[in-house]
Amino acid sequence: MELFVPGRLCLFGEHSDWASLYQPQNKKIPSGSALVSLLDLGIYARAEKSTHIEINSVINENDMEKKLTLLCAADVSELQVYIDEHHFFSYAASICQYMIRHYHVEGIFLDNYKTTLPIKKGLASSASFSVLLVRAFNRVYHLGLTFDDEREIAFLCENISHSRCGRMDHACAYPKSIMHLAFNHGRTVYSNIEMAKDIYLVIVDLNGVKNTRVILDNLNSHYPFPRNRKERGFHRYLGKYNIRTIEKAASFLKKGKVKQLGHLMNKVQKQFDRHVQPFSEEDLSSPLLHSLLNDKSIYPFIYGGKGVGSHGDGCAQLIARDGEKQLLLVSYLISKGYRCYPVMIKKEIHL
Repeated sequence: MELFVPGRLCLFGEHSDWASLYQPQNKKIPSGSALVSLLDLGIYARAEKSTHIEINSVINENDMEKKLTLLCAADVSELQVYIDEHHFFSYAASICQYMIRHYHVEGIFLDNYKTTLPIKKGLASSASFSVLLVRAFNRVYHLGLTFDDEREIAFLCENISHSRCGRMDHACAYPKSIMHLAFNHGRTVYSNIEMAKDIYLVIVDLNGVKNTRVILDNLNSHYPFPRNRKERGFHRYLGKYNIRTIEKAASFLKKGKVKQLGHLMNKVQKQFDRHVQPFSEEDLSSPLLHSLLNDKSIYPFIYGGKGVGSHGDGCAQLIARDGEKQLLLVSYLISKGYRCYPVMIKKEIHL
């Protein structure tokens, strides 16, 4: 059985998903909100039933292709070892364990033979693989799980295996192109965004290093209650300020105001640097990201840009002025040694 799960780009609203999970402890924390787009970059695989667990994964890291394999018995105790060791396949082991326990299936053979999605770049590569594995179990065993079910299982299993991520990454479970996500008391509501114009984006691999787990651990340590003025500013950024940002961004998308959308990205990046960066300074100082955003040579090609995912020196996203400027931007950035992924978010919604 052939499978494909795309990567996910968060346009606005990073970190508001996990912050909203603290609402039961602190009622003053508002709902999270985000705008995300699915990508044509993703993970390809073949799957079939098996009496054991065999997962082959091909990953692309800094232009190097690696093939990794998990081979073990379809046994919950043996899988727990991989979870406890924070193994590369800890998320996969958690999913296999969950599916065996809750759906009484046997094993799985999953051959991830092609990956066009870069890892550790803020494009939800881990979540995409997790959704892919849940979907493989769902399809080969005819479990009848919905997209919501697949998303929720992938999220729960990642958290069981020590991830601090929220529910945003797993939007890759859905077949929608661009979505608004609302996070409220553990519930996630997804809705389509109807756009007036196509948007030309360039995702830029900064050729750097980021550690999403460390970033999330550091930021989570300042929740659920702010203890000083700086922490209150951090909470406001992920709360009321973020809600206003999403409202503006959604309005710009619906009205085709691409220029204003780019300028909003610039503003959000500055606010992120002011209110979030200090709480994970080593990983969020992002010298490579800021070097790119401050390069005046790209200004004639773009309306604005910002970091991707948890931020850090993984990837940047830039809104090009049009299709021609997108090509010129890519050509310039390649000449500077960057890897680039041109993306067009189409106004038509494909379900």
